[in-house]
Amino acid sequence: MLEIYLFVNPLGTKCFKSEQKVLDFIRLSPKKISFQFVPMLNIQTVNDVMIEKNLDTRNLTLRNELSESIYQAALDYKAALFQGKKRGRAFLMAIQEYLVQDSTCYSEELIQQVAKEVNLNWKMFSEDRRSVLAKNSFKNDQKIANDMNVTMHPTIVINNIDGLDCGVSFPDADLVDISKVCAGDFNIQNGLHQTINPQNQLYVL
Repeated sequence: MLEIYLFVNPLGTKCFKSEQKVLDFIRLSPKKISFQFVPMLNIQTVNDVMIEKNLDTRNLTLRNELSESIYQAALDYKAALFQGKKRGRAFLMAIQEYLVQDSTCYSEELIQQVAKEVNLNWKMFSEDRRSVLAKNSFKNDQKIANDMNVTMHPTIVINNIDGLDCGVSFPDADLVDISKVCAGDFNIQNGLHQTINPQNQLYVL
């Protein structure tokens, strides 16, 4: 069975296309695939969003505000997942789609609107998004990213290809042909996966 991790910035609009790409591949693939979208937050992800939105990267106030928004969006995504993986993904992607289409800001109004659209229990969601459980789940996601040497978004990591205990990561998921990678369209040497693109990272599980 394949394991696919897509590391995303919950407010990064370019992650939306990568998420759609992964879901399309899984829907069409005859293989059994375990997958999850993993929210991440670091200096690089904040900087990328500031550049994407044409914000002054030297403005510490804006940087801190954006960092807080990304963190809260990640907690909200985790809270939505508590009501089911499909609803959680629907919540995340609906938020991103609004940000892409309307260039809106991440606000309580948008959160409530999307929560209603994807049929979340608002009372439960309101409690969960501020819970220790959501925060701990987010911390675990950051540990996963660190263990897999992921620093950029959207990064896709594919594990256990052909049953080998190693994985390969691609720092720009939007440029990856997932079907070719999963079909073994790369060289294998010394029991480890080797890829042609030097930017791709190899790690042992």
